[in-house]
Amino acid sequence: MGDLEAEATYQRGRSHLLGSDGVEPSVALALSCFERAAESGHAAAQYSLAACLLTDDEDAGRLADPVAAVRWLERAAEQHHAAAQHELGLCFASGTGVAQDLSAAVALHSKAAAQGLGDAQCALAECLLSGTGVPVDIDRAQALFRAALAQGVVPDRSMSYEECLSTFPHDTAASVGWLDGQEAQHRRFAALLEIGVPAPV
Repeated sequence: MGDLEAEATYQRGRSHLLGSDGVEPSVALALSCFERAAESGHAAAQYSLAACLLTDDEDAGRLADPVAAVRWLERAAEQHHAAAQHELGLCFASGTGVAQDLSAAVALHSKAAAQGLGDAQCALAECLLSGTGVPVDIDRAQALFRAALAQGVVPDRSMSYEECLSTFPHDTAASVGWLDGQEAQHRRFAALLEIGVPAPV
């Protein structure tokens, strides 16, 4: 399969997955398309196939296959696919489909973060704050949070505003990244940040 055919097959898989462009919504058909394109070396298809394999499909009676997912993520990551690098890092961090390796997780998050992937920047920042798989480096973590926030990516982490201010007492921009997941609070913190006022508790 050539590059153009692989791209078309991948896009057809996305349409099946999303039920868009007038095609039948079907995870099974999406997987079939992704697999054909992935076999030809299409990195995005390899990542999409892996993402599907990481979750159960109750409607089709298909169980997740994290080991196979990791194999596809590795192939996509070798092609410098940032999202695949990040997802593979999460697998190494949790031991999903592969032996847990925190150092490998950090290395993969670092590669994806260097390509500007906000989620990877947040994941790497959290590792740097906690010393998970890497020495603690608060300054670098703050820089990564700022980079992610500039893209509108907010870390999905449970921490109160008081706790985040104690972690970043002089850095409201980084503090905004440590929210409790409530949309209204996100908007309030962001609005206050724009005028340089710390959010009230």
